[in-house]
Amino acid sequence: AESDVYKRQIRKTPERKYFDLKTIFVSVDPDRDDPERIRKFLSLFDKSIIGLTGKSNNSPELKDCMKKFKIYASKIEMDSDCLLYTSPSPRDRQKSRMPSSA
Repeated sequence: AESDVYKRQIRKTPERKYFDLKTIFVSVDPDRDDPERIRKFLSLFDKSIIGLTGKSNNSPELKDCMKKFKIYASKIEMDSDCLLYTSPSPRDRQKSRMPSSA
């Protein structure tokens, strides 16, 4: 997983003893991703990852969090089996397909 790459890079630096970094996963679709679903998803990776979500997709707290962490996403419904999340920034363009019911 990508988080493993970051951990290995940090472990190689002499300054690692000064870092207490935490990995945070932010769901941009809390209407779909309840806390249990996020917990189940994150258990596939690293148990130390912190899952975060809002009360709804229109939650002011979620929008504020996304703004502060510079998370840009839009949801495009593709068909009944998947969703497409994409970043609008050309520099940071990332697309990830997630099953709509996992």
